[in-house]
Amino acid sequence: MLSGFCRVRLCSHLVTLAMSTEPSNLVVRRGLPEQIIPSLAKELGISAVYYHREVTSEELAVESALKKALAQIGVKVKSFWGTTLFHIDELPFGIPHIPEVFTQFRKQVEKSSTVYPTFPTPKTLPPLPKVDVGELPQLADLGLEPPVPDQRAVLKFKGGEAAGLARVDDYFWEKDCLKRYKQTRNGMLGADYSSKFSPWLALGCLSPRYIYQQVQEYETQRVKNDSTYWLASSARSPTTNMRSMSVG
Repeated sequence: MLSGFCRVRLCSHLVTLAMSTEPSNLVVRRGLPEQIIPSLAKELGISAVYYHREVTSEELAVESALKKALAQIGVKVKSFWGTTLFHIDELPFGIPHIPEVFTQFRKQVEKSSTVYPTFPTPKTLPPLPKVDVGELPQLADLGLEPPVPDQRAVLKFKGGEAAGLARVDDYFWEKDCLKRYKQTRNGMLGADYSSKFSPWLALGCLSPRYIYQQVQEYETQRVKNDSTYWLASSARSPTTNMRSMSVG
């Protein structure tokens, strides 16, 4: 993943939280996946590796190399489709027949789409086997230099689910900004002219399903208008894949 300082810093906040989840943990390694993962599989006696499928050439090359390396040691590989807002099997048309005009694509997908409920947070996670979890590299170790802080910034972004949920609560419920989202969303100044959910959505810290459900609750408790429709539509918009999805 090609990333700048700010994106990696948000990721590091998320990873740091993940590594503090007892009794489970996150194993950190630096290196080529096709070398690191087979090595861990042999060390821990792993029989299968599961992953989300990718679509771009560099990632597909890594997938191919990894599957080849795992096959050589008898480890099964199972892939899942999970990095796009809509599952590929739920599209109302085949891949060769995707409309070339976005508006046509959006309207067809919206008619047939279903927003599924969020999954409950697991109460516990299984412990790791006996393994060295490794250390999270510092940003400088990755060749990233922090930018000079701009005092004009209207919002300081912090990674992790808690920060993302706090932003939703603040924007929807504390400041009651959702009711005027449609009128202000294209503004250029201020912390609350738009939702600012994008960084957390892009990194998986926020779920579009959760935002959609919060909009529905807001419509029940506060008001239902063009603004709530527009933000709900953004939360289920198929314009981008989940890793770069943007809402306001």
